[in-house]
Amino acid sequence: MAWEDAEGPGADVAAVLEATERRAAVARLCALASQALGAEVIYLPAGSSPDPDSIDVVLHRPEGADIGVLRFTGQPDCDEHPAQLYKLVTKLLSEQLGWWERTQGAWRIRVERIRAVLAAGSIPLAFQPIVDLTEESVVGVEVLARFAGPPLRGPDRWFAEANTVGLGVDLEILSIREALTALPDLAPPLYLSVNVSPMVAASPLLTDVLAGAPLERLVLEITEHERVADYDALNRQLAPLRQEGLRLAVDDAGSGFASFRHVLKLSPDIVKLDTSLVHEIDSDSLLRALGYTLTAFASALGAQVVAEGVETQREMDALRFLGVRFAQGYLLGRPVDLGEIPAAGHRTAVSPTRPG
Repeated sequence: MAWEDAEGPGADVAAVLEATERRAAVARLCALASQALGAEVIYLPAGSSPDPDSIDVVLHRPEGADIGVLRFTGQPDCDEHPAQLYKLVTKLLSEQLGWWERTQGAWRIRVERIRAVLAAGSIPLAFQPIVDLTEESVVGVEVLARFAGPPLRGPDRWFAEANTVGLGVDLEILSIREALTALPDLAPPLYLSVNVSPMVAASPLLTDVLAGAPLERLVLEITEHERVADYDALNRQLAPLRQEGLRLAVDDAGSGFASFRHVLKLSPDIVKLDTSLVHEIDSDSLLRALGYTLTAFASALGAQVVAEGVETQREMDALRFLGVRFAQGYLLGRPVDLGEIPAAGHRTAVSPTRPG
């Protein structure tokens, strides 16, 4: 399959990569055999017509099926090698190619798993409330992908797998499209917060997906776990959207790539403190110091701070003491169906215990 046969943004990249990798693996194995024998060794598809001037040996899978032919040719002394040597080389190459095919088999399973999600055209979603700690009322929701599986695993692993097989952009765009369908059922003035990778955020595809959406009710969360290759390009792509009301959040602040530089370069409207920083912030003076520093830094830039992963009353009290006004976490509300989110202005019950 040639590159020009691929269709759509990433639709057939996986197949192209597979075909390319197979050819590369075969070429490497044949080159090693050629060097060892002093004869040219080439790989041909199964059933290829024999060449009377060459030695052809069939490659077999472990279960016996033919996977191709090794042709030994190109050197005047090729017939000087005993037949057993050609068979030995063929056996070794067959085992190596079989190992590669088994590896590729697992890779193909991953491709098919992601493509099945894309073909379904929908991803189950859950919504976690974002709460104003002063008013104890919901101000927005973060939308979270919930893949049904199998296998049963977190959304981060689904998106990571999609990236490894060349379908990460497709899966992310689908999740954003799905998230936007929830906006008509989300009562104003609540906002919808959607996760997006730096790569997709810098892509024109995002602009296409957001066309016609009420941008003033959207927040894009750009994770800090992934490196931003070009801040200028990212900001140029997002500038028109932000001018129309879209807000930008730096997600997972305090957990990944240089937090202060990330925030400074993106000038976000919201800085979200990572769960690892919030967990036990009430009892860890170093976490409180980092939380205070990030909060003061965000405030100096005119950004709101949202603390993620709040699970206890003590953590919430410590965040309030640091001047953090907005938060989300199991203490304030687990991810639920959109219909279970309290209306704007509705006071949120706060549980004093960590969930089991």
